[in-house]
Amino acid sequence: MGPYRRIYTPYEVVTHNTPDDAWVSFLGKVCDITKLIKEYPGKITEPLIAAAGQDISHWFDPQTNDVKKYICPQTHLERYYTPMPRPSGRPLQSPHAHTSRPPARKREPDPTRGNRARRKHIPGVKPRTSCLTMPHAHRAATMRRKGQAPTRPRIGNLSSRVRVVRIKNVLTGQEDKMEVPSEEYIVEIRERYLELNWHAKSYSWKALLPSEEGELDFVELDMNKTLQGNGILDETMTFEDCQMPTDKYIPVLHVYWNDDLTVE
Repeated sequence: MGPYRRIYTPYEVVTHNTPDDAWVSFLGKVCDITKLIKEYPGKITEPLIAAAGQDISHWFDPQTNDVKKYICPQTHLERYYTPMPRPSGRPLQSPHAHTSRPPARKREPDPTRGNRARRKHIPGVKPRTSCLTMPHAHRAATMRRKGQAPTRPRIGNLSSRVRVVRIKNVLTGQEDKMEVPSEEYIVEIRERYLELNWHAKSYSWKALLPSEEGELDFVELDMNKTLQGNGILDETMTFEDCQMPTDKYIPVLHVYWNDDLTVE
């Protein structure tokens, strides 16, 4: 994976699904949580490891951009919704163990304590002064005093709609199919194409489009506009409405060699 991009496709997020390389997306954002997992090893980050490479928008309230909350039925107080159970914290006793004492009575979980053992950054149900300053906020303030920048996991945005294009090298005749975000500019698509052609910056980009006279002609694309902005329309919905395969027609971008000896 090269440098961070402005926009990512869902497929790019899915490929980062291990504890050593973990990405998640939520509410249109993409976050690299690898450093967070390494900084807080153990059960506190197990839900994040399990969700690596997935979209976790259902964890959040889209109106507040915060974790979903609910009213605790025992205390009638608002608290964060964390459905994963608490760990037991006590080893099970072997049924064959010999002891003179009667077996200990199973302790029922206290609903007012919440699951802080699993998520130390989430306050419990009962109000306490220790919840006024959250650990992560205190850590961020400490890092600012030391002149260090707090860890910001967000690396970009998630594409709301992905398009498939074909890029045809007029010089060699090679054709590559690529999945790109519809929000990306042509210059950003060219950065993706660099992984397939190291000399991509030495090419002029054109597409067969209607000219001012109404005839089809190869028109040079504006690198600072999107596909839609260059007149390359997304007709996927039209094909779906007509119950036709969406890959029946895939736009083709033609690249012409400029011979400027660019080696970037």
